[in-house]
Amino acid sequence: MNLRLKTVFRRDEIQRHFRLFRVLWERGEVGAPGGGYSAKLSVALTPVLWNFSRDTHDWRVTVLGVRIGYTRSYGGIFA
Repeated sequence: MNLRLKTVFRRDEIQRHFRLFRVLWERGEVGAPGGGYSAKLSVALTPVLWNFSRDTHDWRVTVLGVRIGYTRSYGGIFA
């Protein structure tokens, strides 16, 4: 597992939140048949009290303006 921390500290005008940082890692061999995946956990500040959304390979939850999101990629490595 290759754990990395990337600081962002910038405002996203389109999605209306301020990105703080993200944690990235890989499990297994990414892109190989039956192999692993690349994962990302991101933290941002947003003007929303509560929200939750979930898709096939990701989810996002916001509590009191702190947004935490998780996503996986089976075909490539997150930068």
